[in-house]
Parts: sequence; structure tokens; C-alpha cells
Amino acid sequence: MAKTLHVGSQGVKHHLPDRTRLKVSKKFRSERRLNDINRALRKIDTVKEVDINHKTGSILIKHAEDSRILGKIEQALNDVAAEVLVELTREPEGEDVSILAELIGNALGRANYGVSRYTGNNVDLRMLVPLAFLGLGIEKASRTPGWFDHAPAYIFFFWAYDAYIRFHLHRFEERRENGHISIN
Repeated sequence: MAKTLHVGSQGVKHHLPDRTRLKVSKKFRSERRLNDINRALRKIDTVKEVDINHKTGSILIKHAEDSRILGKIEQALNDVAAEVLVELTREPEGEDVSILAELIGNALGRANYGVSRYTGNNVDLRMLVPLAFLGLGIEKASRTPGWFDHAPAYIFFFWAYDAYIRFHLHRFEERRENGHISIN
């Protein structure tokens, strides 16, 4: 059974109400294939603009708010580049994980999707978790006299920073990949 294109798919780098970014691997980056994909995506009624970076394989699709846009993208790709669609719909590869870890990951993924959808893609768990640790740190610090002497209060500040960086690292990598920042 073929999998569908969704926010957790390997090829979907981000999906917002008005734009979606896909990433195609090197083996599918021929100019002809990417041009076929470009033409197919432009035929979708709610798509406003398609920008393809042939060097990085990044496909930025700017579209009107459409709850069915991923399905429309999937259909367009299936018509012209089915093998690319198979790659894009794969689940991200990683190490084998336990059943419990997979269940927890799936539950958090659904919760993240729910929060994101409820807030119109303005807030998700990647923003709320660091804020929660920051709030816990402030609350603990306010109740603890001389809190600099106690590690548990400021450990929350570190976790807020660390969680934010980890959850948003893909944005830094994407900007570096597209030449917007350089890290020496």
C-alpha cells in the first residue's frame, strides 16, 4: 500500500498554511525531472508560485490556504514523477527504536499536529516545550532564595535554550544550505 504525503514524510521539510517545502534527493535532481515537477505543481488550482533550487533539490510551493494541498501535490507528483513521490512519502530513516519509543513519538507527533492546527500553524510543541521549561525555571527561581547557588533552577533555562536550538536546527541548516548564512 502506497503511503500518502503528510507533514511527517521524509520529503516534506515544512508545511505552513500558505507554503510547503519539499526536498528531493540527489538521484532525482535531473533538470528534466525537476522541470516536469515544476509544470505539474503549477497546474494545481491553489498554487501561486513554485521555486525549485536544482542544486539543493529544494522545492518551495507557495499556495493559497488549502487543507487538501498535500493531497493535490501528491496527485501532481504521482502523474509525472511517481518514483520521486515514493521517496518523498517514506518515513524518515533512523535507528531502530523500541515499540514504546515509537508509540510515544507518534503520540507527540499527533499532539504537535493538533496544537499546530488549533493555532493556525502559529505555535507548535517545538515552541511550547522550551517556553514551558523557561516558565518552570522562572517559577523555581522566584521561590528559591539565592537560586544561583542551586543548579535545579537554572537548569530549566539551559533546557529552554537547548530545546529551542534542537527544535529549530533544521531552519539554520536550511538557511546555510540556501546560502543565507555562513558558519565558519
